[in-house]
This record gives sequence, C-alpha cells and structure tokens, in this order.
Amino acid sequence: MNRNLPPLNALKVFESAARNLSFTKAADELFITQGAISKQIKILEQYLGFALFKRVHRGLILTDKALKYYQDVHIIFNKIGEATNNIQSGALSCVLNLNVLPSISSLVIAPNIASFKEEYGQNINLNLKASDDDISSTKENADIFIRCSKENFANFQNIKLVEEEMLMISSVKISKQITKISDIAKQNIIEHGSRPHILENWIKQNSLNMKNITKEIPTKVDSCISGRKPDKSNGINIVTENKISFEHFFMMIEAVRNHVGIGFIPSFLVNKMIQKGELVNVLNINYQTGYKYYLLYKQSNPEIKMFCKWFEQLLRSYKTRLINL
Repeated sequence: MNRNLPPLNALKVFESAARNLSFTKAADELFITQGAISKQIKILEQYLGFALFKRVHRGLILTDKALKYYQDVHIIFNKIGEATNNIQSGALSCVLNLNVLPSISSLVIAPNIASFKEEYGQNINLNLKASDDDISSTKENADIFIRCSKENFANFQNIKLVEEEMLMISSVKISKQITKISDIAKQNIIEHGSRPHILENWIKQNSLNMKNITKEIPTKVDSCISGRKPDKSNGINIVTENKISFEHFFMMIEAVRNHVGIGFIPSFLVNKMIQKGELVNVLNINYQTGYKYYLLYKQSNPEIKMFCKWFEQLLRSYKTRLINL
C-alpha cells in the first residue's frame, strides 16, 4: 500500500505546536529548541504546500487548512498513544459477542453499557445482537447467550438469572378504569405472540384464590385468546375477543404506555417504570410462570466472568418492585 505520509517527526512537532498554539511550549514538551520547532514546521509546510500558522499580536493561530488537518492528526496521535499504553500494560482489547433476547437487549443491557465500560475499562468491547433463535440449532458464534426456558440448556454452562414473574401492567390512565377483576374484561388484552396462553393460565391458576386479590370473583372474563373455543374449566368462561398480539415484550410495553390495553410483562422489565409512576401493576396481579432466564456460555474466560458478574449485579436493581397499596 502506497501511503501518502508526511515526515513523521515534523508531524509530531506540528501536533504539539498546534495543540499549545505556542512554539515555546511545544519545545518544552518535546525537549528540543524553539529553532528546531520552527525548522520542522517549515519542512511540513513545504511537504503539504500551505502555511500552517499565522502570527498575531497575541501569539499564533492556525490557518483554516491547518485547523482541519490538526483535528484529524490529533485524533490519530491520541489513538496511537492509547494503543501504546494498552500494549505496554498488557491490556489488549477484547470483543465479547452477546446474543440476547430482544427485550433484555433493548431495556436492560443497552441503557447500561456505559456503566460496564466505566467499571471494567475500555478494553472490553461489547458486540450486542438481539435474538430469540433456538440456540440448540443456531450457527451464531456468540460468547454469551441470554435465553428463557423452564429447563436448563444442554451443552452450556447455565447461570440462572431470575425466575419469571409476570405482572399485569397498564398505563396510569387505564388503571383508573380497573378497580376489580371483572373490569379486566372491558380492556384490550395485549399478549406475546409466541406465548398467548399467559392470561388463560393465570385465570386457571388463581380461580380458587381470587379473594387474595379482590373480593369479587368474575364469572366471565373476555380474554385475549383469539380464535379458540371458550374454556369452561374451573367454571371460568374465556371469551375469544379483544386480543392484540406483539412479537416482543418491549413492543407490548410501548403499547401499554400508549393506552392500547393491558398485558402481562416480566416484572424485571417494568419494575423501574412502575417505581417512576410511568406504568401501574393492575390490582397487584402477578403470576409465576415457571420459566427462568439463563445466562449461557460454553467456555469461560476472564472477560466472560467480568460480564457475568456485572450483569447479575445490574439485574438485581431491576428485580426489586414495590407493591401498590
């Protein structure tokens, strides 16, 4: 490759002189004479074909072309200095490839990457991909996966992050319309496209324990289970209307925010929004689904251990929730 490189010693002198706007300060910084500074600047001006500095009554200023040139050169010198520091300290940069469920990727990891970089330095770079593909058949070569299942994942090291607790969520506006269980039938039900049975399962699970939530036990709930025959198990008639389906939980959250309806969302994704008063846990309704979220990897290394430690600590702050009284 034929690179058009200027005299590098002259370039080093120019960067210092331009940064300090002083030949004297540049000479002190580089431990050479002011005359040597002037000589190197002339060499670079001859190579580039334009003047670099103008003398004014208060000192030096850069010409327009030199200012643009300095801005680029300064960035390059900083990168060279950083690379040199890294190699001398043995702190080579590392890339961690993460393959994470879309809602965790967008709502938990992405907003907190800066805190990871602050805690563990700039030498671990995160390559974050949102996916819910089956990892038993995926060809994705990721260092870390985050997935949800009722069982452990074979051929991986499994770190259980959290057991899935669903909360029935609404906007503040919609929550004012729901004072008892039967009011749920009046709302649009927002569901997860690949897990459409959550409301149905909650109704079945709690049909004998409704008094723990409200004094009124409904005899009819208009559910989100579109296209199915009414389920009369446990004496509950589930009517197939008022369903709106989304592919991911973060989409459901946006729909709830905008008063589209109510839905079951994993608690750790919405706890902070509830604490801020942005969303409401309707009638304190919650449901343990039996699913668990796992952080998965095949071979450990120091960088993976650092990320695991950081993410487990981060997730603790998302797991705390307040009960509406």
